[in-house]
Amino acid sequence: MYFWKVDELVEDFKADKVTQKEELKYMLFIVVIITLAVSPYLYVRVSYNLYDFITTIVMIVLSVWGVYYCYKINSSGDNEKFIVRATCIGTPILIRVFVVFLLLCILVQIIKLIFPGEITGNELNTWTYETTVYEVVYTALFLVSYYVYLGRKIKAVAA
Repeated sequence: MYFWKVDELVEDFKADKVTQKEELKYMLFIVVIITLAVSPYLYVRVSYNLYDFITTIVMIVLSVWGVYYCYKINSSGDNEKFIVRATCIGTPILIRVFVVFLLLCILVQIIKLIFPGEITGNELNTWTYETTVYEVVYTALFLVSYYVYLGRKIKAVAA
């Protein structure tokens, strides 16, 4: 199972070396990650606002677009094994995109610490956090990056 080496996984698909057991591993990994990502127990003390609603809509729209985009790329090639390819190739791509966006998030937080703006004492002592327009944009960029990258790699396999 590859967690980073997308091109090697693409080559394994081209050579028909990916077994059903390997496909199962990728599917199980994605199922666990998705389950953890949507678990409400991970978001204790987070208030819900309009931007949370907008983020949900953005995620649904971009996910539907992304899956359809990748499906069209696959069907314009050899039109085989779309779900398997999207799941297995999507796993190391998800990890790569996550690492890049995590580093970006850390960089933004460092910049906020250097140039803090106005902070009241109450903001420093609270555990609550509200979603802002920045998180909506961040989520949209994350999803677009993921699906465009996945589409490129599916095109390489389906060629």
